[in-house]
Formats: sequence, structure tokens, C-alpha cells
Amino acid sequence: LRSLRLDPFLSLLPGGATVAGVVSGTIEARVVPGAPSTAEGRLTQLALTVTGSVPGASCAGAPPAVHTIELHAVSDVRMSARAGGPIRIEPARFAGTAGSVELWGESDKGRARAGVRGRLTLGAVAPLVLPRLSHLSGDLDFDIAARTTAPIGVGADIAAGPPPVVTGTVRVASPIAFRVAGLPFDARVRSGEIHLGDDGVARIDLP
Repeated sequence: LRSLRLDPFLSLLPGGATVAGVVSGTIEARVVPGAPSTAEGRLTQLALTVTGSVPGASCAGAPPAVHTIELHAVSDVRMSARAGGPIRIEPARFAGTAGSVELWGESDKGRARAGVRGRLTLGAVAPLVLPRLSHLSGDLDFDIAARTTAPIGVGADIAAGPPPVVTGTVRVASPIAFRVAGLPFDARVRSGEIHLGDDGVARIDLP
């Protein structure tokens, strides 16, 4: 693959935001008589951009203001699969205007597990995902893992079985300040954590 555009395979997001991307890399498959088939992939380039209009950010009669969020892989993304065995995505790191993230995943014998951790820059995503806020700043650190609790049948969707178990923490990394549009004051959160337990309960720890 060399600079393959991902746009035709990506859908519109809620609110009319569009997603574009490009990928480059190699995929190698091995088929040996009497042995399980295997495949390995290495993506040397993976970049995504999300673009959307910002409600209420333009003057009357002017074109809508546009906001873009960009994310790209900072190292090779490696994947592997074996017939009848595991499918793995090795830990892959990404960075961009919205912060940084590392993710990984594995599926084996019908069970799946995955994890994601990193830092989210709230001011970079607010114009698209929280348009009712006139101001948002601060950063969140997160470390979240998910796993299925029952095997997934061939061709079945994860949604068809029990919900995945999600655990981890979301922590205020730098003070958060936000203002709801139309209000004359800011609200602030200087520190705190949200703990996601394997019992499905979220525990909020604020000072």
C-alpha cells in the first residue's frame, strides 16, 4: 500500500463532520501446506483528520467556521494474524492536535481485549464535540482497557453477546476550565479522577 486514501471507506460523523485519511505499508501472507496460514502487516504511515463546521462561531452571512482535528502514527503500526489463532495489533502510538494516544488489541479463540491510554487536549476537540461550550481548556490523562466476557461466534458482532468489561482511570492532568455558551462565568475542575471498575460502576473522586 502506498498513500492509499481512506476517505471512501470512512463515514460521516454525527453533526456532519467528515473524516479523511491516508495509509501506507505492507501486508505479507504465508500459506504453507499442512500448517496454519499467517499474515503480518506493517503500516509505515497512518494519518486521520476530522473536519467540521463550528456552530455559532461565524458572523451573520459569513461562511461557517471550520475546525480540524489531526492524528497520525508516530511509529510503525504492526499487526499479525494466524488461522485458528490470535489476531494482534501491537502497541501503536499516535499524536496530533488532540493529544497523544497508545492503543493495542488482541482477539483469540473468540475472545477479545484491547487497551488505550494517553492524553486528551480538551480545547482541540471541544469545537466539534461540545459546541454548546464557548470555552474549554485543560487536559485529561486516560488508561482504559476492555475485554469480552464470552467467546464471540464466527461472523457475530460483539454487541450480540454480553457487554464488554471496561476498566481503567480518567484523570485531570491539567486544570479544566469551561463556560457554557450564554453564561458569564467559567467553571473549573483543578484535579480529580474517574475510576471504572470491572463491576460496571464508575467512581468519581473529586477534591
